[in-house]
Amino acid sequence: MGTTPKVLENLGLPKVKVTIHTDTIKKVLKEKHHLNPEDLKQIPQEMNDPIAVIKSSTMQNSYIILTELKEIVDREAKPVIVVLHFNKDRKSLELLNVASVYGKNLEQINRAWTDSGFTLLEQRKRA
Repeated sequence: MGTTPKVLENLGLPKVKVTIHTDTIKKVLKEKHHLNPEDLKQIPQEMNDPIAVIKSSTMQNSYIILTELKEIVDREAKPVIVVLHFNKDRKSLELLNVASVYGKNLEQINRAWTDSGFTLLEQRKRA
C-alpha cells in the first residue's frame, strides 16, 4: 500500500512499508463491512491526505485515520476510518499494517474519540 503517510512522518514515525493482509481485504469487501473495491483502492491516497489522525489511547501502537470516503450502511453514509497498527521492537519501527477499514457514523466517531480518550494529533486545515 506504499510507505508511511507524510502526515505520520510529520508526527515522528519513520518511513516504512504499509501493508494490508488479504484477510483484512476480505473482511472489508465481503464479510463484515460494505466498501467496494474502488473505495479500497483509494485508501493509500486517503491516508496521505486525511481529514484527521488520532493516536489511540486504548490500543497501543495504533492510529486511526479519518478519510473522506463513505461507507453506505442501511442507507446511511458513514465516514470511513482506517485503523493502522505498527510493529515496533526496541530499536525501530518495522512496518505499518492496515488492520481495518470501515465506516462509523459521526455520533460514534465523536463519542469514541472524545469520551474514550483518543487524542487528535493532526487535522487537515480546511479553507
